[in-house]
Amino acid sequence: MDEAQSLGAELLEELRLLSNMNDGKTLKLQIILSGQPDLYTLLQRVDMTQFAQRIVVDYHLKPLSEIDTANFIRHRIQVAGRHQRLFTDKACSLIHRLSRGNPRLINQVSDIALTYGYAEQAPIITSKLVAQAALDRLKGGILPLAGKEELGELAAAPEDPTELKDSIPVPEPALAVEEVPETSPVSSPEEDYERG
Repeated sequence: MDEAQSLGAELLEELRLLSNMNDGKTLKLQIILSGQPDLYTLLQRVDMTQFAQRIVVDYHLKPLSEIDTANFIRHRIQVAGRHQRLFTDKACSLIHRLSRGNPRLINQVSDIALTYGYAEQAPIITSKLVAQAALDRLKGGILPLAGKEELGELAAAPEDPTELKDSIPVPEPALAVEEVPETSPVSSPEEDYERG
């Protein structure tokens, strides 16, 4: 069950009761929970002791480092089909500070910055653009970002020309060109079938 922190104590207690179906010899029901840090807090409550005692394995993902955040952003951009760098190093660094390395927040801030970049037809996403996008998004009060204090200053500052120079584009990989055998310009269907 994903987003298990949203289940609440009552539903988790019902899951505990369902786990009583296991007779000790065979495992008839196996439950896998995943969730945000609030799940850990929920399971530490006194009224959740019996449920917590049934947990066999637990693992907590640590936040990404600044380098891992930049690599994460670049990987997602490459998977989407772009092989040149799209975010400057300073933009990736700012995204890391704002998200505290939380992958979901990294994605949200990056998506917002990409939307702003598209609207401004920016060839590359800079820290200024990230700051403007995050600042506007924070006005709604929903996005839980850190480092809010510097955003207004960054968003209002002029573009730093050295930021673009520091971001060296990643060369696009060479595509393999498949050799096509020469054929006559017009061929019959039978000839095409024989060639495969």
